[in-house]
Amino acid sequence: MNSPQKKGEGGHFGAQTDAQGNFSIVGPPNATISNVKAHVWMNDSNYESTSFNLSFPGSGKTGSMGTITVYPAAN
Repeated sequence: MNSPQKKGEGGHFGAQTDAQGNFSIVGPPNATISNVKAHVWMNDSNYESTSFNLSFPGSGKTGSMGTITVYPAAN
């Protein structure tokens, strides 16, 4: 029996970067949010990433997502 695909709700995480471009976000422990896109507004232009999975570590732990590359957004 095939289960229908579950669709999530849209949401936003906001963050400010430091001088090196690093930022922190907090999410539910041991959870993965699929099909996430980063959007950045800088120099009067909009940029976005390709979609990726956002995985949060266990409770009380921190981790690095690595690098998120953004490209000029399509109009």
